[in-house]
Amino acid sequence: PLRTARLLTLGLAWCFAVISGSIGLNALIKSNQQKSHLRKLGAPATVDIDTHDIFDSGVVATVASALIAVLISIFVLGAYIPRTKSLSSQPRTLRWQALTLSLVWLMLFGSMIPYMVFFVNRQASVKAFIGTTQLPDSLVQGVEKASGQTGVYKDIHYLKLSAILPWFCPSIHTHCHRNALRCVLTNSQACSGYSREPYSPAYFSGPVDD
Repeated sequence: PLRTARLLTLGLAWCFAVISGSIGLNALIKSNQQKSHLRKLGAPATVDIDTHDIFDSGVVATVASALIAVLISIFVLGAYIPRTKSLSSQPRTLRWQALTLSLVWLMLFGSMIPYMVFFVNRQASVKAFIGTTQLPDSLVQGVEKASGQTGVYKDIHYLKLSAILPWFCPSIHTHCHRNALRCVLTNSQACSGYSREPYSPAYFSGPVDD
């Protein structure tokens, strides 16, 4: 039962990791397309668009989501491949899997905190130049509004999705980690000769005689 619950939880975590990674990749593509569109609108002026703050944290979050999906794929496949099936249920393997996922989850969590700060409080820095002369910000903002574009992060729809869905991964990861620890404890008891039931009389009386 614990193995089934663990695999189901890993499968759910894999789904959210794939979705989060896909949304993050889509946001990066949409961002580049929007920048190209604004630069064309500003012709013949040279338009400088700076989004390095939210772009950098978004890239890290996307990479972390992709890593989670890849790791879970390896763990789940290892549980069904004949050569690695027995190894995948060993306490040492389960502890290593839990530790690896925890580190990648911390990477995702650490990138989402600054992402949310930038998403809520900041906007893209857009500057236009003709030669070496910078055009007024009011003129740049007027062009943005006339074209239906905005540099405010929280008003951009594809950034909204990237700010919401990755937060489902921590809660699912908690369940994965808990199930992995339960599997470790259960398998450790079985290997040392104890009953698998932690509250059975045999658990308190010592090893089970063969």
